[in-house]
Amino acid sequence: MAGHRSTVRDAAAVLASTAAGDPRREKAEQAFTEAAAEAQKGQERIGRLAQSAQGAQAEQSADNARRAKSAAVIETGQRARTQMRVRLRSRLSDALTGTDLLPVWFTTALGPMAPPRRAEEWLETALEVLAYRVTYQVTDPVLTLGSAPSASQAPLRAAQFNELKRDLRNWG
Repeated sequence: MAGHRSTVRDAAAVLASTAAGDPRREKAEQAFTEAAAEAQKGQERIGRLAQSAQGAQAEQSADNARRAKSAAVIETGQRARTQMRVRLRSRLSDALTGTDLLPVWFTTALGPMAPPRRAEEWLETALEVLAYRVTYQVTDPVLTLGSAPSASQAPLRAAQFNELKRDLRNWG
């Protein structure tokens, strides 16, 4: 864009200092016309980009306001999730070291115990499954995750379901 402006300035100087019919003037007229058009296009692009940037900035400000407004609720939810996982981990540990039989849905999907080499990964998957079942009140005695949720009605749950389903392929 600066190049076009420079060309326009240079051409204008030639136009101002030459008489009609001068060959330099014809070249300057052509260069002026082309560079002025390109400079105008550049200005219009800059205007559109500036508008787009202002819109994005407004959206970001609105998002920041929503986040700030919801921060306490989000933090409370994250604390509750952490507490739930601690309790589930404790109960799972008790179940694995105890004499009680694990539910069919658990052993079908994860086996009766953690594999020696990937115990922590197995435990994380087991905890995610337990958290899913508690969160969505899955009570099916056979299907680990219950029936598949509708992606259009419960997109977050459907995404979790699909992710857990993929993770469970490593253990069943």
